[in-house]
Amino acid sequence: MIVNAGKLNVEFNEARFLEPVKIFITGPPASGKSFYGNKISKHYNIPRVHVKELSDEAYKMLAMDDEDVGENEMIASLKAKIDELKDEVIAKMTEENENTPDWEAPEKENVTVRIPDEFIYQILQDRLK
Repeated sequence: MIVNAGKLNVEFNEARFLEPVKIFITGPPASGKSFYGNKISKHYNIPRVHVKELSDEAYKMLAMDDEDVGENEMIASLKAKIDELKDEVIAKMTEENENTPDWEAPEKENVTVRIPDEFIYQILQDRLK
C-alpha cells in the first residue's frame, strides 16, 4: 500500500476530476502577502513557497563545502554559474573604472550576484516534490 500511495493518489484525483490547488499572491510591500499566504497554506494544507526562501536556500547551497556537495550536479552547476557571473561583474567594474586612479577590483568573495532564475525554478521543483 505504501509503495503504491503515489499511484493511488493520482487515480483518486483523476476519478474525481480533482485539480491541485494553486494560488499566486502578489502585491506591494507590507500589503499582507506573507500573512495571508501562511493562513491559506495552513487552511488548505498546501505548501507555501516564497522566492526569498528559495534564494536563501540557493545561497546556503553555495556556502556548502565541496565535500558536502558530493555528486549533486545542480549545486556544482550553480557554483560554476555564480563564479561566471561574478567574473563578469568584476570585468565590467574594472572596465568602467580603468581610468580611476587607485581603483582596485573587489575580491570575488565580496561580489554579490542574483541567483539565476533557472536555479530558482529547480529548487522550486524540488521543494514541491
